[in-house]
Amino acid sequence: MTKRNAGKTKEEFIKDTDELQQLATGANDLENLIHRLETSERRYRRLFETAQDGILILDADTAQIVDVNPFLVEMLGYSKEEFLGKKLWEVGAFKNIEEARSAFTKLQSEHYIRYEDMPLEAKDGRLISVEFVSNVYQVDHTNVIQCNIRDISARKNAERTSQRAEENLARGERKYSQLVEKMQEGVWIIDKEANILFANPRMAEILECTVDEMQGTPLFSFMDERGVTIAKRLFERCRQGIIEQHDFEVVRKDGTPIYAILETSPMSDENGNYTGALGCVTDITKRKQAEQALKDNVEVLAALEKTYGIIVESAAEGILIVNTETKRFKYANPAIIRMLGYSQEEFKEMAIGDLSPKDSQNQMISQLESQVKGETTMLEGVPCLRKNGTVLFADIKTSAALLDGIKCNVGFFTNVSERIRADGERRQNTAKLLKAMDAIIKVLAMTVEVRDPYTSGHQQRVSSLSTSIAHEIRLPPEQIEGIRIAGIVHDIGKMYVPSEILSKPGQLTEIEFSMIKMHSQAGYDILKIVEFPWPIAQTVLQHHERMDGSGYPGHLLGKDIILEARILAVADVVEAMASHRPYRPALGIDKALEEISKKKGILYDPEVVDACLKVFNQEGFKFEGEIADRNKASV
Repeated sequence: MTKRNAGKTKEEFIKDTDELQQLATGANDLENLIHRLETSERRYRRLFETAQDGILILDADTAQIVDVNPFLVEMLGYSKEEFLGKKLWEVGAFKNIEEARSAFTKLQSEHYIRYEDMPLEAKDGRLISVEFVSNVYQVDHTNVIQCNIRDISARKNAERTSQRAEENLARGERKYSQLVEKMQEGVWIIDKEANILFANPRMAEILECTVDEMQGTPLFSFMDERGVTIAKRLFERCRQGIIEQHDFEVVRKDGTPIYAILETSPMSDENGNYTGALGCVTDITKRKQAEQALKDNVEVLAALEKTYGIIVESAAEGILIVNTETKRFKYANPAIIRMLGYSQEEFKEMAIGDLSPKDSQNQMISQLESQVKGETTMLEGVPCLRKNGTVLFADIKTSAALLDGIKCNVGFFTNVSERIRADGERRQNTAKLLKAMDAIIKVLAMTVEVRDPYTSGHQQRVSSLSTSIAHEIRLPPEQIEGIRIAGIVHDIGKMYVPSEILSKPGQLTEIEFSMIKMHSQAGYDILKIVEFPWPIAQTVLQHHERMDGSGYPGHLLGKDIILEARILAVADVVEAMASHRPYRPALGIDKALEEISKKKGILYDPEVVDACLKVFNQEGFKFEGEIADRNKASV
């Protein structure tokens, strides 16, 4: 027994022994606890190191990173050293997160924060979608923050892919739905009992009802008894998987029939069981009606052909049908046979040129060929050679036709020989009358010249120049002839002016000049009783009018003066200035042209003046030699 235990009682010794046993037991427990703690630490370290989520451990007071697991290092590409000892927002991946500081403050107070989708930038610049969860807990009486960072990029990509697929599917559904809604064909879907599950607007339109009225209604209700029988047979074939197309008849709500092409296709579920049918209906009512109308028209045309055949055969007009390609006759009706004397067989051996007299053959061929080409529609007075050698004149009207698949022209001949003869006689009589009238007009002109020898030939020269100006302006021949005649008699009113005034060598008094000016009105009064085909009397009345209204007798302005008078006014002035007068010598052509040029647009019509200048300067117009001879005589 040791000195320490000496003197102790048995009870004290037993007590000490118990305490020692308790201490030994406690030591064993502590050793076991330490062992368990070490084991737990290794287990949790292994979990930390091998976790498939990124883990950051931060000091809750300073936000400094105290640990980072390998998964996060690999995920973001930063080394462990680039994490440790730094605050969260100092690490590159978190630098661009503006809310990092405020989030840390919130975490300190609330001990928990979660982000469902946070973009983190890896060291190589890649953006990684992560789920970020942080919470605060104590370790050895020290608050720490654990951040669990889960890479959800694959999930987000899958979600985006799924979303795109759903969007594409939705777009496809909308597209095909719109396609079915806008189709010009009717579409319906029926179940196994032939009840309508779906109908597009066109189907409802065809049947003249609404889509709502159709849905849930038996399809057979839109068919008559015969249609139901046929439809049941078709649907039975459809149950067997047969796709087919038929002409079909359905009935509108008002009872009117609709002709349609019906195409049916079977529908089945995922197990291949028959669930109903899809029908596509094309309304062919108009086509059926057109076919019937065509059939009716064919019958009508056949009747018309027979009728027109009778009309052609009995027509008073001659009818010849010409093959457009060969120019040979294909048919001649009885009237043309009577007109020209050739038989049907003879016509079929003849061509267009065979009907033309030799002296006009080329002309006739070109005229008829132009008709064949459709360039003209009517030829008048065409000479046609009869079989007996005489000539018949005909008006020929043609029209194109397609006969037995051959391009032809149908010519309608009207015998106008009597009209041509009468027209010839009329032209001869008219020519005689015009010749007589021209002689009378010249006699009237000579009457004036006899009383005023100083202006002899003036009217004829004015007429000549006026005619040339009219040609230059490109007036029609009939109008030019009227101007020629007006020029010859434009001074006829001077027969009422005393001859001593007309030939007075000195200056005229005001009264004498007033008498001279009366000749326009006097000429009009003489000529107005003659029914000329031209405005001769008006031209004579207005030939001293001027564009600015300063002329006489009516002081007319501009276009109120008829064109014939405007032409005559310019020619009258030019001839008068170029000629000798009792009261002055001739001024010459140059002075006359200078005068009208200066007064162009003021006194004289600009277009007429330009034409007159062109006639002299470019066309080389000259008056007859009388002016030159008289000018020489006055020198």
